[in-house]
Amino acid sequence: MAGQGLIEAYGYAASSGLLGQNAQVKYDRQANSDLGLLLGGRNELLCLLDGIMDSPIIGYGSFARDSHYAGLRFIRLQQAGITTSQDIGSDRIPTHSFLFGAWIDARIVGAAFWASMIVVAGRGMV
Repeated sequence: MAGQGLIEAYGYAASSGLLGQNAQVKYDRQANSDLGLLLGGRNELLCLLDGIMDSPIIGYGSFARDSHYAGLRFIRLQQAGITTSQDIGSDRIPTHSFLFGAWIDARIVGAAFWASMIVVAGRGMV
């Protein structure tokens, strides 16, 4: 319930311009797309999961590069109605976080490391 309240408060603040014009434009673009607010803001997931499924055991190595996934993200954003400029110079596989970045680079071992760090941090906060 608190999470929903925060989402509503953020939505009001962003859409009314309280967070600035850039935040308002970004919020409106994400909220009105076919992806919704969550995937609109974390659109790396549109191609990241394909990259993980294509090579679930052996990763792509450090600084994973494959222009297929960068292009796939661009295509899926266009299909969802989000206009974006494609960074042609970058062929890195788009990742959203350290956890997903490690999962792409080192697969199961990398993901397990960051998952264990999240557990350790959670226990430390408790």
